[in-house]
Amino acid sequence: MTARSARVLLLLSVAGWGIVFVANHELLVLLDPVNIIVLRFSIVAPCFLLLLAVSPSRRPRLSRQDLLWVVLGGLMVVPGSQMLAVAGQQYLSPSMSGLLVTTTPAFAAVLAYRFLGERLVVRQVAGVVIALTGAATIVLFATGVGTDLIVRSPLGASLFILSQMLWAAYTVLSRRNAQRHDPVGLVALTFITGTLWLIPWMPGTFVRVPELTTSQWGWLAALVVAGTFIPHVTWYVALRHLPANATVVAMYLVPLYSAVISALVLGERITPAGAAGGLLVLVGVALSQRREPRGGTSPTADATPAAGATPTPAG
Repeated sequence: MTARSARVLLLLSVAGWGIVFVANHELLVLLDPVNIIVLRFSIVAPCFLLLLAVSPSRRPRLSRQDLLWVVLGGLMVVPGSQMLAVAGQQYLSPSMSGLLVTTTPAFAAVLAYRFLGERLVVRQVAGVVIALTGAATIVLFATGVGTDLIVRSPLGASLFILSQMLWAAYTVLSRRNAQRHDPVGLVALTFITGTLWLIPWMPGTFVRVPELTTSQWGWLAALVVAGTFIPHVTWYVALRHLPANATVVAMYLVPLYSAVISALVLGERITPAGAAGGLLVLVGVALSQRREPRGGTSPTADATPAAGATPTPAG
């Protein structure tokens, strides 16, 4: 695969993650966050099981300790980060949710400094502060805008910020596994084990299935295929052919795609407060990323993102 083809895959990945927030918005009209996550991953998990069945080379050979981290990661990602994100989106417009996703690398940089001993320079600290200021601006002054679900609730919207912290923590904790195993196989196992944690909620969710309209089935399909399965595979395939930090720029396109899709589908407009907060988030996250050494890294070198580099968005 050429570097150009890899960049095209990255663009497809972030476009898919941009769809997630609009799909959640449309499904929240009928379903609660638990229902959405259970339905989404009850379909996603078999897709990844099929992928592992037809691609034996992607099946990670895990030690007992590695498996423990995968099970813990599944808990943090699916009933943890993903469910909190949908719960928080009840109080955020889709475009604002897309902007807040870009705070994840900033949180990861701080956690990598605290738990992995990675050095944080003054520029990165300033970036984290700026990004969090932007996130606070959105939560305090731009929540509830552009949605017809629930009135403004900064406390509720803070759930979305917490979901990004959890995803960043997962990124840092799974770094060792990500360096030792195929990343596509690893994320597949993480989603599969994460889905198992949802079993207690499945009976209550499946009785809601007949209530879904044709349109909502379409959004659920988009959430599963375009928003979860395809982007998580293409992201890691592309990452093998690009320097890890090259994906930082691609991640900034998530809120752009989300805003465009929201404008086309929902007629949503971003308020001045939301735009100002979003700009602060993007500038802060850009500053918080470690710079490549002069001359960069070889695209075929270790393409696994460092904990302070770009994790996959929590979409």
